[in-house]
Amino acid sequence: MFVNYRTQAVVLGRKNLNEADSLIYFFTKEFGLIKVLGKSMRKISSKLKSGVADFNFEEIEFVQGKKFKILTDIYSVKKFPEINKDLKKKKLCHFICDSFLEFVREPEKDVRFWYLLLFTFGLLDKWGKNIYLIYQFFTWHFLKMLGFGIDFKKCFICHKKLKPQKNFYFSKKGIVCDFCVKKTSAGRKIKISQDALKILRTIQKKDLKLLKRLKVEKKEIVKELDLATNYYLKIVRKNEK
Repeated sequence: MFVNYRTQAVVLGRKNLNEADSLIYFFTKEFGLIKVLGKSMRKISSKLKSGVADFNFEEIEFVQGKKFKILTDIYSVKKFPEINKDLKKKKLCHFICDSFLEFVREPEKDVRFWYLLLFTFGLLDKWGKNIYLIYQFFTWHFLKMLGFGIDFKKCFICHKKLKPQKNFYFSKKGIVCDFCVKKTSAGRKIKISQDALKILRTIQKKDLKLLKRLKVEKKEIVKELDLATNYYLKIVRKNEK
């Protein structure tokens, strides 16, 4: 006899299986990351088809099959309508979910991930500007939860508080002041400006009011943040292997 499970879940994505089945990736409050099979879900007549929407907050029911958990019912708890209306927001959500699924393995049950995902999707749904910074917000807090946090206030070599200067350097272990950069081992270092570092500090402090007001129209700052984030993600990937 199958045991029926019921839990709250965030839809992270899906992939097609066979002619009509779908494998859905959920992060749940009770069970962590799970993969659930939606049988015949891609058929027009499927009652589950309309219920599963990417990035939604759902309540799901499933049973444990021989190979996969099998979805039996789904109920919408909270939708994020503004995300689905905005292509840029949807794209950022896909980036967030792809990063999450890259680093989190089934059945990871860290409840902090649950709250971070819901909080991030809620911000994306509400904010009309600076939405790019929400992706940065998620990424850096997610990395901290994974054990790869960085202190944006101190130089990781001399451990002194970083004083205002034109540029800092982003190395594989953290931020380096101009004085200590020559002491770091050979390897790539990303130059980062005072303005870009200010944004990362604001993210670290979770000062959402200030983050929303910050001006990031300059392409140079966005490029700096992208370079620094992608550079550090590559380092984390190597450590995770």
